[in-house]
Amino acid sequence: MRTSDEQNYKQAKTDSRPFSIEKFISISLRIGVVICLVLLLIGLFMLIVGEQRQLTYSNNLIDIWHSLIQGEGYAIIDLGLLVLILTPVFRVAASIVLFGHERDYFYSFITTFVLCILIISFLLGKIG
Repeated sequence: MRTSDEQNYKQAKTDSRPFSIEKFISISLRIGVVICLVLLLIGLFMLIVGEQRQLTYSNNLIDIWHSLIQGEGYAIIDLGLLVLILTPVFRVAASIVLFGHERDYFYSFITTFVLCILIISFLLGKIG
C-alpha cells in the first residue's frame, strides 16, 4: 500500500501541471458537443422557417459542401453530425500528442493503435 505522503506527493505533482490531459480532453469533448448542438439547432430552425429546396440526404462531403454554400438546413444538420462524429477522433489524436509530450510512450502507442482502428473503420464504411 502507498503511504499518505506518497499519495500527497503524486496529487501535488498532478495539480502542479499547468494543463492536464484529463482537463483538455474534457474541454474538447464538451466544445465538440456544444458546436454540434448549435449546428443541429440552426439547421432545424432553417428547415422549419426557410424553403425546403432539398429533401434528399447528402451522402458525401462534396454534396454537403455544395448544400452548405447554398445555405440549406439539411447540410447544416449534416455538418453538426459530422462534428459529433469527429469530436472523439480529435480527442484520440490530441491524446497521442499529449501522451507523447508527457513521455508516456506506452499510452501513446495504444492511442495511436486506436486512431488507426478508427481511420480503418471510416475507410471500410466508405467502401461498404
